[in-house]
Amino acid sequence: MRNASHLKHLSVVTMNVRSLRTESRMLEFEHALECIKWDIVGVCEVKRDEEVLSELKSGHIFYHTTCVQGFQGVGFFINKKWRNNIMKLTAISERVCVLNLQLNKNTSISFIQVYAPTLDKSDQVVEEFYEDVDKALNESKSNWKIIMGDFNSKIGQKRIGEEHILGKWNYGMRNDRGERLIQFAAQYNMVIVNSIFQKKVKRMWTWASPDGVTKNQIDYFLCRDTSIFSNIDIINRFSFPSDHRPLRVSINLNTRIERMKSITKRTPINIVGLSDKVDLYKQELSRRFSSIDLNSGSLTVDLLNDVVQTNIIESIKMSCGKNKYDKTSKLSVETKRLIKARDNLAKKRFNGQVERLEFSQFY
Repeated sequence: MRNASHLKHLSVVTMNVRSLRTESRMLEFEHALECIKWDIVGVCEVKRDEEVLSELKSGHIFYHTTCVQGFQGVGFFINKKWRNNIMKLTAISERVCVLNLQLNKNTSISFIQVYAPTLDKSDQVVEEFYEDVDKALNESKSNWKIIMGDFNSKIGQKRIGEEHILGKWNYGMRNDRGERLIQFAAQYNMVIVNSIFQKKVKRMWTWASPDGVTKNQIDYFLCRDTSIFSNIDIINRFSFPSDHRPLRVSINLNTRIERMKSITKRTPINIVGLSDKVDLYKQELSRRFSSIDLNSGSLTVDLLNDVVQTNIIESIKMSCGKNKYDKTSKLSVETKRLIKARDNLAKKRFNGQVERLEFSQFY
């Protein structure tokens, strides 16, 4: 049986570890990882000084950003079987870092591990955090981009108009930071993966208060393409002290299909022909732009940019049409006649020396 090398399966975990500053905490966390299935683990609140990329005794790779005055810091544990696929590790800030994995020659995937400010931080700090996530997304050129981590936000139940962001299954009630997360997901056409798989309520919360009374869902996975996810679940039995529970997704990637998407044939637009049809183009463009409601509260700068680009391209298509390639034959009429005569003789049985001689003249 042939090895399906175009199929990639990953178990990806995110967790707020509350600290890996001491060696004892590091050893304890590594021991806990030995008891679960994982390929990539994103961690929050690492709280280690300096940005470091290291190989552990187990052969696994550990990368983390610096912290700020002993707080924050994010990073990744990368299973040793993926070490040769590491393309790039980038620290955007002490709250955001990026892992780029090269799956094969033409496809790659980016994991963006985040740690959002807690509720006691100002709105300005929150906006700076989302600017960092924006930067991470824009700088990553992978086929798939997955954001994961502790957002310190409660998204609560789905509201009208949020069908493209949230699935059917949600937890708790939304707060202001949850509203900001929803806005961010809408801006980038991302889905909150936690909400698309049905789970029991006790398998949905990711954080618990010290007394165990208050339980919230504040850790999430976000992605545009939800078809790559086959499951999301809490790892309940994870022997490591933290007020967060690890959240794990199962990812199935078909790099062959993704490659075919990237090489889909595109018919070029006849830009040159536009010079002869300027008036028609202007009329079509004016008609399309007149229907745009600039006062709409849902019209963001990014969405307006997409609308403008689409209208320009569609107006060109309507006024100029597509490029028509010159199908004029490069063979002369006489050449075509000789080819046909040769083919006819080749099908016949030669009845005499004259026909054999006539056929040989074509070679």
